[in-house]
This record gives sequence, C-alpha cells and structure tokens, in this order.
Amino acid sequence: MSKYSRQFALLVLVGVLSATAINIDIPSIYAQEKAPNSHQVEADNLFNLGVQKKQKQEYEAALATFNQALEIYRELGDSTEDEIRQAALTGEGKTLSQLGQVYDLIRDFPQAIDYHLQSLNIALENEDTLIEAASLSNLGMSYSNLGNYSKAIEYFEKSLPLARQLGNRAGEGWILRRLANAYSPQGNYTEVIRNYQLALTIAQEDYELTSNVDQKKQHLLYQGESLVGLGNAYRSIEDYARAIEYFQQSLVITKELKNTYGESFILSSLAGAYNKLGNNKQAIIYSQEGLELARISNNLFAEVQSLQQLASAYYAQRELTTAIDYFQQALVLARQNGNRNQEAEILGSIGNSYFYLENLEQAAEYLQQSLDTAREINNPIREAFALSSLAVTYESLGDYKQLISYLHEGLTISQELGNTHLEVNILHNLGTAYYRSGNPSKSEKFYRQAMVLRESVRSKLGSNDSLKVSIADSNISTGIYQNLQLTLVQQEKTKAALEIAERGRSRAFIELLQERLSEDAGTKATVEPPTIEQIQQIAQQQNATLVEYSIVQENELYIWVIQPTGEIDFRAIDLSILDHSLSKIVRDTRNSIFSRSPKRAEVKLRKLHQLLIEPIASLLPSDPEARVIFMPQADLFFVPFPALRDASGEYLIQKHTILTSPSIQLLDLTRQKRLQIEQLGEQDSLVVGLPRNSVVVGNPIMPTLPNSSERLEPLPGAEQEAQAIAPLLDTTPILGKQATKEMIVEQMSKSRLIHLATHGLLDDIDGLGIPGALAFTGGLLTSNEIFDLRLNAELVVLSACDTGRGKITGDGVIGLSRSFITAGAASVVVSLWKVPDAPTALLMPEFYHQLANNQNKAQALRQAMLATIEKYPEPRNWAAFTLIGEAE
Repeated sequence: MSKYSRQFALLVLVGVLSATAINIDIPSIYAQEKAPNSHQVEADNLFNLGVQKKQKQEYEAALATFNQALEIYRELGDSTEDEIRQAALTGEGKTLSQLGQVYDLIRDFPQAIDYHLQSLNIALENEDTLIEAASLSNLGMSYSNLGNYSKAIEYFEKSLPLARQLGNRAGEGWILRRLANAYSPQGNYTEVIRNYQLALTIAQEDYELTSNVDQKKQHLLYQGESLVGLGNAYRSIEDYARAIEYFQQSLVITKELKNTYGESFILSSLAGAYNKLGNNKQAIIYSQEGLELARISNNLFAEVQSLQQLASAYYAQRELTTAIDYFQQALVLARQNGNRNQEAEILGSIGNSYFYLENLEQAAEYLQQSLDTAREINNPIREAFALSSLAVTYESLGDYKQLISYLHEGLTISQELGNTHLEVNILHNLGTAYYRSGNPSKSEKFYRQAMVLRESVRSKLGSNDSLKVSIADSNISTGIYQNLQLTLVQQEKTKAALEIAERGRSRAFIELLQERLSEDAGTKATVEPPTIEQIQQIAQQQNATLVEYSIVQENELYIWVIQPTGEIDFRAIDLSILDHSLSKIVRDTRNSIFSRSPKRAEVKLRKLHQLLIEPIASLLPSDPEARVIFMPQADLFFVPFPALRDASGEYLIQKHTILTSPSIQLLDLTRQKRLQIEQLGEQDSLVVGLPRNSVVVGNPIMPTLPNSSERLEPLPGAEQEAQAIAPLLDTTPILGKQATKEMIVEQMSKSRLIHLATHGLLDDIDGLGIPGALAFTGGLLTSNEIFDLRLNAELVVLSACDTGRGKITGDGVIGLSRSFITAGAASVVVSLWKVPDAPTALLMPEFYHQLANNQNKAQALRQAMLATIEKYPEPRNWAAFTLIGEAE
C-alpha cells in the first residue's frame, strides 16, 4: 500500500470518528544541527531512535528511549556555555513533545497533556514559535481525545495564528480541520462547516499552485479529509442530500488516487447517510461495496464500519436476526483490531437489537457490556449512550427508578463534555421518562431544557436558512415540541401549549423574513417566539379568527381557535380511533378530487370536515365575509380547505372567507411587509386601485426540462388568461417569446402586483433542497433563485400547477410560496394541484374584478370561487387556489 493510501485513510478516520489523530511533529531540522559535544550527539541519537520506535508502534520502548534523551538534555541544560544550554533547551522541548505524543497514542491523555504543557513552557521561554505552535496543536488534540472540546478549541485557536505567522499553510489546514472536529460535539455546526470550508479552500489553492506530483497528491488528501468532514457535518444536522454530495466528491478523490483503503471508508459513510434517509436498499449496496474494498485493502477499521452499516440497514428494516449476525461479525473484528471504541458501540447496537426482539435479558447483558467497556477505555460519550440505552431497557421492565437514575448519570457526563447533541437527547428521554411515570411537571421541566438547548444550536447557524431548516426537520426537534405540548395539555396548560406549537414552527422562515425586513435599518434582529399576549394581538390586528392545528405523535390532533377579541379555545381530537392515519386521509382526499366519481370526493371531503372543522364549527364566525386564517401542519398544508363539505353539503368557502399561513407569527411579519410597501415613495402608475406597476405574464415559449431534450407543452389557456386579465390591471401582458426569464426578473423587482400564468414544476432543479420552478422563455426560474430576489409586491399570483406544494419540513412547506414571501411578497396565491384551463380562465379574471371593487384579497378570492362553482361545481375546478399571507 502506498504512503498516500495509508495517510488518506488516517485523515478520513479523523474526519469520520474524531479518533486519535496525527499530532504535529517537531521538524527534523533540530536533529540535523551540528552537535557541540558527544553528550548532545548521544541525546540526539536517542531522540531519533525514539521517533523510529514510535513509528513502529513500539510505544514502551519509545517512552524509555525518549526519557533517556530527556535526562541528558536536562543535564546539558545546566551547562555554563550558552550555545550548549540553548541546544539542550530545544532538545528538551522537542523530546517532551514526543513523549506527549506517545502518551496520546496509548490513550493516557492526562499524561500527554502534562508533557505537552512542559514543552509549551520551554517554547515560550525559548521564544521558539515553531515548537510553541506544535505544542499548542498537540494540546488541542489531547484535550479533544479526552473529550474536553472547549479546552481543545482554546488551544487550536491559539495555534492557528502562529501557523499563519510561520506561513505553514499545511499546518493551518490541519488546525482548521481539528477545530472543526472539536466544534462538532458541541453542536456548533456553523463553525464546523466554516473551518472545513476554509481548510478545503487552502488545499484546493495549494493543489493549483504546485506542479510537484507528490505535493499535488498530498493536497488532494487534505481536500478529501475536508470533504468527508463537511459530509459528516451535514449528516449531523440531517441534511443528508448535502452530506451525500460531499461524500461523493471525496469518493472521486479516492478513486483518482487509486486509494481503495480510503475509498472503503467513504463508501461506509455514504451507507450511513442513506441509512439515515431510510433508503436501506442503497445503504446495503454501499455497505457491501465498502466491505469488499476494506477486505481487499486489509482495512480492518473500514471493514468493521461497513459491517456496522450493513447491520444498521437490516436493523432499520427490523430484520433483527440478520442485523445481529452482521453486528456480531463486526464485534469479532473490532476485538481482533483492538478497537475498544468500536467494540463499545457494537455491543450497544446488539443490545438494542435484542431489545426490539423483546429479549430484554440479552439486551441488558450487551448494553451492560457496552457500558463497562466504555468505562474501561475512558470513553465518556459511549458511556453516556450506553446509559441512555440501558435506561430504555429498564423502562420496558417498568423500573422507572433505575431508568431515571441511568439517564441522570448520562446527563451529567454529557454536560461535563459539553456535548450538546447528546445532552439534548438525554434531556428529551428524561422528559419522556417522567411523563410515563406520571410526573408531568418534571417532564415539562426536562422537555423545556431540551428545547432551549436545541434552539441554542440553531442560533449558532447564523443566517444559513438551509441548515436551520434541516435542524428543524430533525426527529429530535419535532419530538421535543410535540411532547412538550402533550405534557402541557395533560396539565391543562393549553395556552402554554399554544405558545410551544407556535415556537416549533417556521422558525427559520420567520427569522429569515425578519432579517429581510430589517435590512434597510442595517440590523439583523432576532425574533423571540410569540407569547400568548402577542398571539392575541396578532388576531386583533388581522381582525380574523385564527385556527392553529398541531399533530402530536400522529395519534392526537390539537386545535386552537383565537378570536379577534383575544379569546382562546382549545380542542383535542383522538386520531387513534381512525382506520387510517391523518396523512393518508389527506392524500386519499386529494386523489378523490380527480376521480370520475363526484360521490367519492364528497365522502372524503366530508370526512376531513368532520375531523378538522366540526370540532370548532361553533367557534367560527357566522359572517361569511369575516376572515378565518388556518395554520396547518405537515400534510394538512395540502388540505383544500375551501372544498371541505359539511353534512348539509355546503362547502366551507360558502360559509367563510379563508386564508392560510405557516404560523401566526408570520402574519405579523407579512403585515409589516405590506405596511413597508405602502410607505414606498412615488408610484409609477395606478392599476385597478393598486398603485405602482403590474406584471402579467402568459404562455412564454416553453423551455426544455432539466437533463432532457423534451420541451414543456405550450399553454394557450394561460395566454388567453393573461390577455383577459391585463386590461383589468391597465397593463400589457408579456406573452410568448417576450416572456424571457431575464425580463421577468427585472420587471418583478419594480412591480407591486405580479401575475404569472405558466408551467409550475415541483422538481428541485438546483439540487439545493428548495423544490419548485416556473417556466419562462429561455429557462426556468427556480425557487432558489426567487429566494434571493428583492421584491416589493403586495400580491403574487402563481396561476400555474402545484405552486403551493413543495417539501414538507419541520419549518413548513419549502417551495415557491415560501421563496416569494421571503423575496418580499406580502401575500401569494398558489395552487395545490394542476388546475384546468377553462375554470381558471373564469376564476382569475373574476378575482381581479372583485379585487378592483374590494381591496381585500381573501374576499375577492372567495367571490371568484363562488362564481366559478356556479359553472364548474366540482372542487377540482375551483378549490386548488389558496391565499397565503396578507388579506388587505
């Protein structure tokens, strides 16, 4: 195996597992200096011999040899000759550093720290920047391996400017990667990603600057480690698409270097990402490929990791006997390889597998072995995980006292380590344990602690919207908010539960919109979650009845109704009695709308009305012009609320004026945006009572689909729609080849009302996790591109297919509507399905007729729907459109 193969493998190992890493070696130039006497020659020879023994992993012999050298250097330090004394001091410093490294390698980290500190003190006394930088870096590594990441960061931060001062770009990159590793257990993924990106840039620049083949390979290795680190960071925040992207880039490097040793690591990492995505089939494929390469390259560590991922894929499919078999194979190899960390982890996995097989005795036995192993090797993180898993076993045995005892032990460890991710999980488990043991007040206490700590992780993500969405979409985040609502409702604290329901939704969206609103003032205001008093104030400002839904653990539906007067009512709906999940009922209802049997659709829409509306029907306004704003959650975003039908056959739109919003707090921000637009200076024109310009677009020349030669079909109905609407807005429609992407973007930036009649796509064209695109002449305008625009639009109407759909996340629906509101639209009209041409050609002009007579967009949309029902009564013809945001 080449030196590059082994080095890359070790670098990957550091990025993946934060295992004992390479220490900074004192450069050999010190050993090459001319020795002033025979004693120094002897000491230098002993030093070099110690280095050789360390490299051969003969650690006891290395320690003995270094100690002999150290003794001689210290004797020479008493010399009266300045030259001898100075050389001895340098020799003592570098030997202490080597002793520290050996103790790192044998995992005696406290002893290693002691030697590195001695080396640092000598470097400071000797004003030796080179040894000072090395000692600081090695102290960072020792504290990382000890699990004291705050201290590790402190030393790495001190060594970084020294590396830059010395012009040591390779050393700078090394420190940046170690810093990233140290920030990861603290959950500070902004810093993790920032440092890996800086390290990656250095490696890429150095690669381009050198023509030396060996040096190019070296810089490729550094790129590989940074890419793996980025992949692991994105996997940690559950942004698996980006994690896979970075793992794939690092895989290209291993293939270029013909490095099967490193490639096997990457393949197992890819398997891990696909396991987390629930794509067990792909995880098994990558695991098997990684396993084969690991055996070819004699990479025992990667072989164990591949077996673990194989086992995990079968574990996820609840093929537990097969999973245990692979875990057992991995355990044998981990023990053969002497990797006690892997051993502790695998023992825990076997224990968990037996737990799901309901073999609690075997589960407890393996989990106890995992705990004992973790304690033997002083691995506090693995110890805390083992304690948490053991606790779950005791919960199944009904022993809540032991369960809570284990969790508190694990909590203490995670707090001492500063491991935020682990601490959040254990706090959450403590909340669940106290809830199930009948102590909801203590349960609330621990859930709240978990929530605050989890939110502190989000606050470290800065303005990175995609990272915030990822962390909001994670199981632990949604679980905390849902379970806290559950325990509050049990204590009859229903208003406090509403605060938590609001706090747990659309946080990234709200923070992003607040930043955009504050940009003119040069501030980046943080947005506190709304209190009950603020929620009541928003209802009063909107002069609307607010209805917020929250699905808790898939078996309970909570509904809050907030009147314009501020009165709040609460209803809890038991979903466990249903034959199917609420998600399936919503999907079936949407599908029934397109069936040939109107009766089938009627039955489904009636069922949803029973679940979502009847429990609160008496709380809704009797005046059909009074606004009702629904705050859905999860699949409820795709409910066609206007078409829900009561027992008498009346549609909801016939009784109420309807809007939707991702959250109550977002209504306050869209209102601020509307007021901001109203305060703009001179308007260019007045269009049907709406000042400033309007843009009406219809039937552009359709572009081809991405990665295809197929061109989207023309939309003659959209052209007719635009021609009918434009006179109502006193403007000229932009049609056909004139409707270029560039022109539309330019016109939108100075338009107050935007109507786009074209194709809408659900695809994630840019591959950045924001699905949705609109078709224009010459190309597609994606959600991601819209996101970055700066608009001042009172209203954007997307008269296209599926523009209200997107990716459902813990932060709401990610798609076109979110992008337009973020870009600066106060309200958006979008569609929930492919809308037929003829009914839309009636509905849209009627909407603008109504809007001309009544500035209220929600009432205008309601009247347009009612007019369309008379000619096209089936819901698929009129119920797709929904208004999000401001009604005024």
